[in-house]
This record gives sequence, structure tokens and C-alpha cells, in this order.
Amino acid sequence: MDEPRQTPAEEVKTLRRELAALRRDYLETDRARLAAEQRGDDLAERLKAAREEVGALRRSASWRASAPLRWPRLISLWARDWQATVVEKVDRHDGVFAAIKALIAAWRSPNQPQTTEAYQRWIGRQSTRADTAGVESLAYQPRISVLVPVFNPPPDLLKAAIDSVCRQYYPHWELCLVDDCSTDPAVAALLAEAEGWDERIKAVYRSSNGHISAASNTALEAASGEYVALLDQDDLLAEEALLAVADSINAHPEAVILYSDEDRIAENTDCRIDPYFKADYDYELLLAQNLISHLGVYRRSEMEAVGGFREGFEGSQDLDLALRVIERIRPEQVIHIPRVLYHWRAVAGSTALANDEKGYATGIATRAVTEHLQRTGQQARVEPCPDLTIFQSVNYRHGAFGLAVTAALADPVSQSPIEKTVEDARVDYFDARGEGGYARRFNRAVAHSKADVLFFLDDGIASASPGALEHLGAWAMQERIGCVAPRVWSTRRRLDHGGLVFSDNDAAHFVFQDWRRGLYGYGARAVLHQRYAALSPLAVAIARSTFESLDGFDEGFHSHLAAVDLMLRAHRAGLHNIWLPAASLKLLPGRGRGKADLFVDARIPASDRRRWRERWPDWPAGEGVHPCLSADGDYDLVFQ
Repeated sequence: MDEPRQTPAEEVKTLRRELAALRRDYLETDRARLAAEQRGDDLAERLKAAREEVGALRRSASWRASAPLRWPRLISLWARDWQATVVEKVDRHDGVFAAIKALIAAWRSPNQPQTTEAYQRWIGRQSTRADTAGVESLAYQPRISVLVPVFNPPPDLLKAAIDSVCRQYYPHWELCLVDDCSTDPAVAALLAEAEGWDERIKAVYRSSNGHISAASNTALEAASGEYVALLDQDDLLAEEALLAVADSINAHPEAVILYSDEDRIAENTDCRIDPYFKADYDYELLLAQNLISHLGVYRRSEMEAVGGFREGFEGSQDLDLALRVIERIRPEQVIHIPRVLYHWRAVAGSTALANDEKGYATGIATRAVTEHLQRTGQQARVEPCPDLTIFQSVNYRHGAFGLAVTAALADPVSQSPIEKTVEDARVDYFDARGEGGYARRFNRAVAHSKADVLFFLDDGIASASPGALEHLGAWAMQERIGCVAPRVWSTRRRLDHGGLVFSDNDAAHFVFQDWRRGLYGYGARAVLHQRYAALSPLAVAIARSTFESLDGFDEGFHSHLAAVDLMLRAHRAGLHNIWLPAASLKLLPGRGRGKADLFVDARIPASDRRRWRERWPDWPAGEGVHPCLSADGDYDLVFQ
């Protein structure tokens, strides 16, 4: 029976009650915000006072006079830390001589950490493809429209951006400049002048200020190219940028989105710094950070089909655009060009200066990802990344409460720390000790399980983060997902296990191994969920249905290579193996320590190595690693 309709007066009363409730919620939220700000200010003042007190103490005569008394203690602490480091290095390489050999190899390696000085040397060794014959050899030479929304930039920086397009080796471009009602008359004068420099330059003047999304859509309306490239008003394109894009389009005729690597230009200088050599298209990483960003290039027809940029998403309008286009295309139509083709200029107000320079963009990015998940039918909540809040973390637990999980434990001591952190999952524990190797023991656990999710833990742990098992299980239950592995810390607060990268067919390394807790890693990738071909075999979660579809662990393997083999089979089947930092484990002292090379492990019998080479004879070295970066897990610059 239908409910009786309210009279207009009753509707007004209802609306007033709802409005009053919203006002109360707003006031409570605002009060909480103000209280949090006050607490933050108080803590900042206390920290400042403490630093001043410590500084005064260290400058005092008594502190200087008593310094010799503290030396023995400091030397003892240093020696203890040095000893722990040496023991760990020896254990990671399975012996003293192997550890020494690895240190000598690292010392002799031409690869270097990504310091500003090293990057300058690396730039000096690079060559660009600048010959016109390269253009003539292209079977397809599409016109590429470069869109530049303009609002009150420093005229000299805008001119430099225009010049960077005019200097392109690739000739088939057009530049669409849109003035969004700049108040500086020098901007309009420069745009009018620029139109006379080259017939390929168009300037459009909006009658009202609409912000970056509206201005970019005006530029899109003026574009006639088959592809569209996005350029900010104060940034620069590398001279070979559009030629590299056209070359990639010819190599991948079905490409819809293309994106390149990028770096930054230090403020008030021409010095290039902070390169970001990006991963190939990684959907899970894109949900956490705008992987595509710059240089981003789109097929214009697809961009128009989704309505261009959405107003209200300013600050993350390009991420929102990428997600809406990706919903219409296949993953193989997103192409990464592994070259630095875009230079962000670090000026005040630019996200190139500091990731939180445009603070409003963070909330908009969360909204863009949330709406994408809703449109694609994914039940999840988007939260700030707990380690670095300018990025996002997808929490699938929102749609996966009360999962049934079988936790197969090679060491029952791990049951207690897991039980303490379980929140809503229904967990049954299986003692995976006994006869047989890794594969046989854990396959036996699966045979006794009827759970939705299987969790395999091959050593003892001291603790787990709250809800770790639920996080792993909820991700594992997503249709596209294969295996999911947590972040694993050593007792020395260093990253121990994570994603695996292969430097050779039978040499694999954990990414960011030994990095201290609190470090974000290259491109913040030590704290963001992302895809790898394989993960640590120490702790793995997988949906039961997925495990069975892959025929479980291959019992021809006796060691943990059985888990790596399972992951590579999932990867080859098109499933995504995910490293999930939101779920963390901490090892027991001296237990489960990851090797510097997964294959350099005395626990792996010769029969397993032979079986591996037979199963994966052509597994490519450097799979999933940028060609300019080392495949040892540290992402150093490669100097050929």
C-alpha cells in the first residue's frame, strides 16, 4: 500500500527538519575541524618549544663538557646497529662471501641513485630522435592538437610554453590557446602576437571566467586534430615529444590514451630535477595516483564522446577524464611511452612545486575515483592513503563484510597476532605443518576449506595491522584480482617483503627492500596499492574460486617457488596480482627474512630450479620495470 502523500505544508516542515539536521551536522563537523586545528597548533608550538629547549641544551657549556661521557654509549649503539646490519646482509645473501660479492658488484655498478646530480649526468648521456626522416618514415601522421587553458600566467613562462610547441620536430600539430578572461592585459597581447608566429597557433578568448575545465573544453572545441595533448600554461614539452607520440600511435594503431614520463624544472632555473619514470598502465596504481597526468594524449573522438572535462572536478579534472575514458576502452589501448617528454615547472601554485600545493585537488581526486567505482559497479570506499594523504587508497571492505577465510599457517604462533586484528571476517585456522613441500602442505589446507578466501602464511609473524586479513580478502574477491600480498616489515622497521621484479629469468628482488619505515619510495610507490607480475610468497591471499581455476599450487615444486609460479600463471591469465600496503605484517625476530635475490636461498632444492627453468624458460628480464631504471628493486638510474 502506497504511503499517503504529504501536503505542501508538511513537505516544508520535513525539509526544514532535514535542513536543521544538516546544519547541526555541519556545526559539529566545523567544531571538530576547529578543535583539530587547535590541537595541531598546540602540538606545533610544543614541538617548537621542545626544539628550542634541545638546541639551548646542546649549546650549553655543560653539554659540551660532558660529551666524552656520552661517547661510549653512542659508540655502543652504533656498533649494535652496524652488527645487526651486517648479520641481516649476510643472511639476505645466504653467506658471508655472497654478501661481500654483492657489495663489490654494487660498488662497481654504473647505476646510480636518483640524485639531482646523477640525473643531470644521465640527461647528458641521452640522445633524442631529431631527424625529419623519422617523420617521413611514419605511415600514419596524425594531427595532434595541443590544448592550453590560460589564466594570468607570467608572460615569460607562457611564451616559453608556446615556444616549446613551436620547436617540435613533428610538424603536424596545432596549438589551441584559450584565455579564460585573464586580468593581466599582457596575456591577451602575447596570445595575439603568438597567432602571427605560426598559422598552426589558434587563440580563443572566453567571455567569462570558467576555470580550467571550462577553458579546456573551449580549447577542445577549437581542436581539429585526431589526437589531443594536454599542456599547462607554464610547462614545457620536450622537442621530441609529439614525434614520440606519433611514433607510438603508429606502433599501436588502436591507442586511445598515451602518456609519457615527466620531470620538473626547478624554480627560477632551467635545471631539470625529480624525474618520474612511470610504470606501464597499472589500473590499481591509477586509482591511487594520477599515473597518466603529463604528457597525456587522448584520441579526440573518445574525449568528445565522454563530454570532455567535467566542471566541478578542477584540480583533478585530468584524472576524472582518464577514468571516464578508460571505462570505454580496453586496457591495451592505454599506452605508456617510456621517455621523459614533459617538464613541469615548479612555480608557486603548481603541483610540480609540492604535491600539496593545490590542496583542493586531493578531495576532488577522491571524488573522481569514488564516482568511477560507482559507475563500474565496484562496492568500495575511497580513503586518503594512510601513509601519504595526498593520494588515495581503495578500501573494498565496504562491500565484503563477514568474509569466510581459511588461514593456513606454517607456524601456529602466527594465529594469535592474526586473531587480535580480525574485525569482521569468519576465520578458520589450519596448521600447515607436516610432511611435503610448500605446495603439498598448502594444497592440503585448501582441501579442508570451504571458505571464500584462502590466506597462506609461510612463517611466523609478531603482529598484523588492524583488519589486515579483511583488507587482503576483500581485494582478493574482486573479479580481476589474482593474488594479494601485504607489506611485510622486519623487526628493524624496514620493508622486508613486497612486490617482486625479475632482473633475469631466475633472479628476483623485492622492491624497496630495506627502506626505512616512513619513506614513501620512488614515486610514492612504497605506500600505494599497485600491480606486480609476482609478489612475496611469504604471505598470500587469493579467492578460492581463483585458486581452483588456476589448478592450485604445482606440487612439482617443493619450495616457495610454487607460490611465485602460481602468481605468474595468474598474471599470464590476465589477472592482477596486487601488493597492498594497507595490510601490514611484522616478522618475528630472525624469521622469514626476505633474500636479496629470491632464488639465492638454500631452501630451494636443485629440482625446483630445474622445474622453474622448464616452466618459465622465456620469462623476460625486467618485466614490469622501466627500461631506464634498475631491476634490483631500488629503481636506480641505469647508465649504459
